[in-house]
Amino acid sequence: MGKGSKRHPYAGHTVFLGTLHEKDRAIRPALDLLELRCEPVAIDSDRFGSFCGSIARTGTVLETLRKKVDAVAVLLPEARFVMASEGSFGPHPAFGIIACDHEALLLVDRLQHREFYAETVSLRVKNREIEFGPHDDLDRALAELGAPEHAVLVRPKGASEPIAKGLRKRTEIARTMVECFARSPEARVLISNDLRAHQNPTRMRAIAEAAGNLVEKLSSFCPKCTAPGFWSIRRRTGLRCRACGSKTHKTIGHEWLCGACGHEEFRENGNASLGAEPGDCPECNP
Repeated sequence: MGKGSKRHPYAGHTVFLGTLHEKDRAIRPALDLLELRCEPVAIDSDRFGSFCGSIARTGTVLETLRKKVDAVAVLLPEARFVMASEGSFGPHPAFGIIACDHEALLLVDRLQHREFYAETVSLRVKNREIEFGPHDDLDRALAELGAPEHAVLVRPKGASEPIAKGLRKRTEIARTMVECFARSPEARVLISNDLRAHQNPTRMRAIAEAAGNLVEKLSSFCPKCTAPGFWSIRRRTGLRCRACGSKTHKTIGHEWLCGACGHEEFRENGNASLGAEPGDCPECNP
C-alpha cells in the first residue's frame, strides 16, 4: 500500500501456500506489499500432475488449483487464507504455435468463501529438450539449457527409466548420461530443463509476476461495498471506426465485477472516444 494510505483489510494475516518447490520465495515479496505473511505448507503437489510426465494433470488449471488448496486445508482446517500455484507449458494464447509458460495462482479466503485468481504468460522461461548423441558437444547443450543456474533432467530415449532430476554439476550430468546411453535402445539421450520451480529461475520470475498481478487485483476495491478484488472480467469489442463509423475488433472497454457483492459496471477505455483507426476497420481496410 502507498505511503499514507490505509492498511489493506487482509494486512497481518498469513497466507498458507501449498508447495514442495519453494514457490514462497517468488510469491512472498508481492504479498509483503499488503503486509500479508506467506507460509509454505508441504503437500504432495506432484500427485496433481508432474512436469516430467510421470503423472498427467487431469482437469482444468482452476480445478487443479482448487485441489491443491483443499490439500492444504486438510492439513490446516482453521486456516483462513490458502494459496496454490499451477504452471503449464503450451501454445501461446495469442501467438499460436509459439510455446509459453502459463502461471496461475489461486488465493482462497475460506472465511468469506471468496476466490482470487491471477495469471501470467511468459515467453522467457527456459524450457528446452535436446536429443543427444555420444559424440555431441555437452558444454554447448548445457549452455543452451542455462545450466548450472537452471537444473536439468536426463533420460534415455526410448525408455522411461532412469530419470534423473535436479542435475546442475557437469560431472553428475555426464555420469548420468553414460548410464542413460547404456539403457537407450537407440543409444540416444534426452536432456531437458527441469521445470520444477525451485530448479528453474526463469519460471520463478514468472510466478513472481503472477503474484504481482494478484496483489494488483487485491488492491482494487469495489466502489459499492469496498471489498478487495474488484476486477475486469471481460472486454467489450466493437469500437467504431473514426472515419466511417463501422464496428471494428478493437476494444471499447471492460466489464468489471465484484466477487463479494456482485456489483457490475462498464469502464470505457480512456481513448475510446477517439474511435478506431481506419487501418483497423474491415470496411476502410478490407
